[in-house]
Amino acid sequence: MTEKIVLFILILLASWVNNWFLPFILYHFEYGLFQKKYKGRGGCNGWGIIGDGILAGLINITILYFLFSINPLTQNKDLVLALILGFFSMVVTHIWMSICRWETWIMPKPWHWNSGGYWHMFSMTMQIAFLWYPLILIFRYPILLRRPVVIMNLGLCSLWIGIFLASFYWGMRGLKIGRFHLNSESW
Repeated sequence: MTEKIVLFILILLASWVNNWFLPFILYHFEYGLFQKKYKGRGGCNGWGIIGDGILAGLINITILYFLFSINPLTQNKDLVLALILGFFSMVVTHIWMSICRWETWIMPKPWHWNSGGYWHMFSMTMQIAFLWYPLILIFRYPILLRRPVVIMNLGLCSLWIGIFLASFYWGMRGLKIGRFHLNSESW
């Protein structure tokens, strides 16, 4: 059990490096961290820390626990399908961002990405593929749905994804809780 806790902590740390540290480095090289060079929307903001840093890490840990609990036989065709679905999901998301004319620090103008945008594309593809993989396993082996641990993990992962989407919605619309203000404005 101790080995799994250590592994979960390492996965959470890896998720934080991927979703916080690397984007901050790319943001710093592009605009200067905390120097307010970037005047558009969606720079280093509260939503990015909550959604990408905290909730994405919790989703990753939940999926990892799911995979440990079912101990699947990894097949290349399942991994390839997960990567294809992850890539397709990333493409659809970035097209949607461009059509909606978002201006974020990774996409200063619609259809124009910087180094942070390209990292986001790669990272999002891998993370969404990691989300698709358990769904592919459940679709391939529906008998897994009879196991309570599978139902619990699906429910917990659905909760984290729901909170992720809700925080995304409120991050774009703005939400004030006491002194904390969640919005898409850059710091």
